[in-house]
Amino acid sequence: MLVSDAVTTLMQHALCVNPTQPSWLKTQADLHFAHAQYSGAMHCYMEAALVASDYFSRPVPKTILDDQVYKRLIKSCNFLQCYTQVGGVDRTIFKIQDEKKMN
Repeated sequence: MLVSDAVTTLMQHALCVNPTQPSWLKTQADLHFAHAQYSGAMHCYMEAALVASDYFSRPVPKTILDDQVYKRLIKSCNFLQCYTQVGGVDRTIFKIQDEKKMN
């Protein structure tokens, strides 16, 4: 058994036990991304953001959608040829950076 297989099995169990834990969902997304499963990665990143923000009624914590996640979302969109979504993610990143500069 490879280490990646063991981690994948562990993540599947963790998500069965606690499917609404944002950090587990983000880790699952990272695993999908590492295995070039870009659709699964995008799904899990968005689900983690959804859960962490109570269906976007609150801001998404920076621990869930950080700069690295945004880069992975853009790369995933490019690989899936979802160019409109890339533009949306880019605009979101620029907006966040502008807000950081103001604070």
